[in-house]
Amino acid sequence: MSELVESVRTPGDSWAITESVGATALGVAAARAAETSRPDPLIRDPFA
Repeated sequence: MSELVESVRTPGDSWAITESVGATALGVAAARAAETSRPDPLIRDPFA
């Protein structure tokens, strides 16, 4: 681990994908997946 990561994390802390920027990332990925599945999508994101 880098010094930055070690200094930011503390013993016993936790992080869930549904918190903070993780929730935003999930929402954006869901929107991209929904657009990709349309018959005539503006974008195609095979990773969403």
